[in-house]
Amino acid sequence: MRKLEDVIKSRNYLFIKGDCNMKFSKLLMGGLVAASVGMVAVTTQVQAASYESTTAGDPTAPRMDFVDVSVWNPGLTVSDFQTMKNYGVKGVIVKLTEHTTYVNPSAREQIANAQAAGLKIGVYHFAHYTDSASAVNEANYFANQAQALGLPKSVVMVDDLEDNGTKTGNVTNNALAFRNRLNDLGYKNQMLYTYASYSSEMGMNLSAFGNRNVWMASYPYTPSKSDLWYGSYGAWQWNSATNFPGVNGTFDVSIDYGSPMKGDSFTGFRGDVYYVNGKKASGYYDGGRGWRWHENGVPFE
Repeated sequence: MRKLEDVIKSRNYLFIKGDCNMKFSKLLMGGLVAASVGMVAVTTQVQAASYESTTAGDPTAPRMDFVDVSVWNPGLTVSDFQTMKNYGVKGVIVKLTEHTTYVNPSAREQIANAQAAGLKIGVYHFAHYTDSASAVNEANYFANQAQALGLPKSVVMVDDLEDNGTKTGNVTNNALAFRNRLNDLGYKNQMLYTYASYSSEMGMNLSAFGNRNVWMASYPYTPSKSDLWYGSYGAWQWNSATNFPGVNGTFDVSIDYGSPMKGDSFTGFRGDVYYVNGKKASGYYDGGRGWRWHENGVPFE
């Protein structure tokens, strides 16, 4: 774990945003959060409490439609992914790259084993870009590594935008530069991963990406299927400490409301054809590349 990045207080719950691998830190001691940036006081409403861990199979919890994994989840076997599938998991998003210097050494094995278990695959890039030019460079790096692994252009490509270092300039435009470069390279199915306080602080225009392409992270203290959050977006990552019986480690889990990771209700591009709920689009839609008129799935300028 590299650093704590954000302390979020909402609904009398405490969420602690953490490291470079979509992981939230969970240390609270004596009403204080210890971080590399100092000590942060915690109100009595959340004193000595962090969000709960969960166990797959809990009938009160939200669905676990997909998980995301990184080098922090080593040695996952086909059997491990089959166990996840048995608990309702339909897809896995694997960390592939970070900045322009890092490739997850476990990515190839994780992708192969998840595919062998019959799970849908996506990959994500942990962003460090600070302007449009560096965003394009990172998109090139991400795409090159996806190509090196033989991933199809239809694979879901995720921009993980959460690092404090990216909070500079026009963050929306930087992220759009990343997205547009991947589009130009033929990767049409994309998601933007972020968290609520980040997008709020930076004044992001999330609708510019198409709401169903946004994957929002926020962790309730007691997650419940009767209290689902962020349903206007494509997916909600609702826990980062989930156990699957018989599988080593803990995992980030998300409910999919209709993101590009969703199967039969697919919304997004396959090749140059845009689908809505699994059907070729006809009408005026924002497919994540701006509002366009579509006829039989073909967007017009």
